[in-house]
Amino acid sequence: MENPKPPLPALPALAACLVGLGALAGCGGKAPPATPAPAARAAEAPPKSPRCEVAIAREADASTLQAMRLSALDGRYEGTMLAAGAPKVEAQTNDEGLAIATVDVPIGASEPVRCSVSPGRADASRFFAHFLGLVAAEAPEVHVAAYASGPVIFARARYTATTKEGRAVGLLKMAVAPRGIGSIACVHDEVGYVRSFERVFTSAVEGRTSPSEAPGDTFVDVAKVSEASRPVGFVETRVRAGAAGGRESSESFVGLVKTDRGYAFLEGITITRLDKKGELSELRYVHLVNGAVLDVVRVERGASGYTYSGEHEGKTISGPVATKGPLTSWLGQLDAIRAFQRSDKKELRYTAIDDTEAPVASEIVLRKEGGKLVKHEGKHHAEITLDDKGVVARSVRGNLELVRLFSRGAP
Repeated sequence: MENPKPPLPALPALAACLVGLGALAGCGGKAPPATPAPAARAAEAPPKSPRCEVAIAREADASTLQAMRLSALDGRYEGTMLAAGAPKVEAQTNDEGLAIATVDVPIGASEPVRCSVSPGRADASRFFAHFLGLVAAEAPEVHVAAYASGPVIFARARYTATTKEGRAVGLLKMAVAPRGIGSIACVHDEVGYVRSFERVFTSAVEGRTSPSEAPGDTFVDVAKVSEASRPVGFVETRVRAGAAGGRESSESFVGLVKTDRGYAFLEGITITRLDKKGELSELRYVHLVNGAVLDVVRVERGASGYTYSGEHEGKTISGPVATKGPLTSWLGQLDAIRAFQRSDKKELRYTAIDDTEAPVASEIVLRKEGGKLVKHEGKHHAEITLDDKGVVARSVRGNLELVRLFSRGAP
């Protein structure tokens, strides 16, 4: 690819006329200014009777939710979705000329679930950060689920708003299913309906009949990431055949992290291409913080070695990648890792790219220590568990834990 920026389509926002919260810009563009949410029912004070706690706990009448057909993007998204009536689908075009679809899904509450379907992979961090930035929200609560088509990340947060009656409580519920084809993201801004929202969103994922990824993946793996036992995000890995007998992997993540200012959503995708020897031929990655582009970098192998080019925090970067030998990745070393598992060897070493700031070559060391397998990379080390395919099924580094939720195929 001549363009050093890997394709990471942004999730277009719901139209302003639908929720009155403004529209998201494309990936890397400027987000709209944070403006107060309108006096919607979601921000109204819960009724005096039932009490606030009862209002927060209320759910939709399950008997009214029926599987309704959902079709968007000229058939690129097809399936069914639970709803209390036919979903209203509107085709739109965002500021970048990208065709999107907005969907209003009635669930028997005062406010519908409002969704956006985009043709490519969703920019989940921008979606979450945008809507949370429009209200005085508390730190969101995150949880992750995995399905055959890929991961789903949910986030919800309470917030307070000023109404004519005084201060009121709101409850914002959001979810994103990032997919290579037809990502869906939904929001519901009304007190209560937590399980109903999740059930409706999950039904759209499970009820889908159109392809969600281009065919060819031989391996799909989804893992939950937790910090101090609290879910904060996911990592998704996909492997497919590459050019000239090589292989290609894509690793994407979305996660909530603490910052000096409170919290932020991080997001990234790394595409790695290996030749038939398992040596790195090209690597590209994008990192986002609350939807704003932090890194866009490409590493290439040339006649004289490896070089990198791209942007970091808006500044152009480029240069050589110093390494004594060929670079690779866990996928390129998979046969060696499997042999290491079965052998009496205490250590396995290989060199890969560390994509923190400017990319550098980093030695990876797997060691058998006291009956445990430990991965060392620079100053970091993690206790890992490999499955019988040689792939990490669990990893613990400090208070961070990665645990597999779903796996299909073999890398």
